[in-house]
Amino acid sequence: MTLNETLKKRHFPNESALGKKMQIQDEVWRTIIGVVAEVRERGFEATLKPGVYLPIVQNKTAWAIPGQLVVRTKTPPLALAPAVREIIWSINPDQPISQIRTMDDIIDLDVADRKQQMSMLGAFSVLALILAALGIYGVLAYAVSQRTREIGVRMALGAASSQVVRMIVRQGFQLAGAGLVVGAAVAFALSRAMTSILFGVQPADPVTFGVTIAILSLVSIAACTIPAIRASRVDPLIALRDE
Repeated sequence: MTLNETLKKRHFPNESALGKKMQIQDEVWRTIIGVVAEVRERGFEATLKPGVYLPIVQNKTAWAIPGQLVVRTKTPPLALAPAVREIIWSINPDQPISQIRTMDDIIDLDVADRKQQMSMLGAFSVLALILAALGIYGVLAYAVSQRTREIGVRMALGAASSQVVRMIVRQGFQLAGAGLVVGAAVAFALSRAMTSILFGVQPADPVTFGVTIAILSLVSIAACTIPAIRASRVDPLIALRDE
């Protein structure tokens, strides 16, 4: 008899289960010969349950009679279906055969609803990221453009264009960086609410957070750098007369 991990953790949490004996539904005592990883045969969202694997020749109960045939092939699966059907009928012509599906079809059917929800959520997330990037760029670019007179004064007093650009980029990114820190903290706190709709991905996925912060950081730098370079190229006298 072989156990799944859930059953092993329930009865043998801190010891090896190999060689131990178990009795299932008042049957004979069976020796445990292995522990296998979980198989989500009830669906990705279903709670994992204890399970055992028994040789069919050792189990005479009706619930253990297999009702499925699994065929593994390197060729396109459905192309093999007629040959498999003929082999089964050659053994038992009265054997009904139904629901011939590939494993991909079974998985797609199980996650169809969730996949549609996540596609919509992903689309809205991308839209939100674009709007955030445009908002950051617009605000920072406007703030820099309002400092044209200040830039003219600094350059008239001898400041180099590169010094002015570095100063504006540094100050602008400090403001954007504070916003990114606050936003990341709020997003991390709210991500716990998404746990119920995720599978195989942590709510606080570091890759997602990292990519989002990197994109917004680049947008912030561009929003400060481009207007600053444009303003630094203006003649100081014109900048001083600009109101």
